[in-house]
Amino acid sequence: MAAGLMAGLAGCSDQGTTTHSFVYAHDIPGHVQYAAANGPVPVAIFRDPFPNDPANAAVLAAMQHRNPGPPVTFVNATSAPGSGAYRVIVAFGTPRVAGCRAPAASAPAPEGTDVSAAFCTGDHLISEAWASGGRIDTAEDPRFARLMQDLLSALMPYNDPSLNNTGGSGGAM
Repeated sequence: MAAGLMAGLAGCSDQGTTTHSFVYAHDIPGHVQYAAANGPVPVAIFRDPFPNDPANAAVLAAMQHRNPGPPVTFVNATSAPGSGAYRVIVAFGTPRVAGCRAPAASAPAPEGTDVSAAFCTGDHLISEAWASGGRIDTAEDPRFARLMQDLLSALMPYNDPSLNNTGGSGGAM
């Protein structure tokens, strides 16, 4: 694992979301495969945009099996311990998740919907990503599922982004 490796990816989906990610570990597909095989993976969710969402159920439902590669099962970190090897931190709004710790208190909500996440093993950061799109008011809006899918595709890519990083500073995709 190389903590200094930063492969930046940026892209746009057909639903208007923009994603960015930074990968800090070699062989991210191996991490994703291990997490999928040994899950579930606990998720700590901060600033859930749906205040009537008990135990973050709508956010977790939008995340289930939406990552590329082997499907990862996600559970609420407060209600299930998960496998212990991996965890994900998700925060809506700003400031973004930075590393494998809880984000700071929220700033005023932006006009759109912003979400950031970190994929960790213990306190070791494997990758972090963020996605943003238009304002989403309900969990039933299909754009919400797409936003979470785009976030997970950037957070848990099932290819090694460092292979595309020949310049050493990240690149646009």
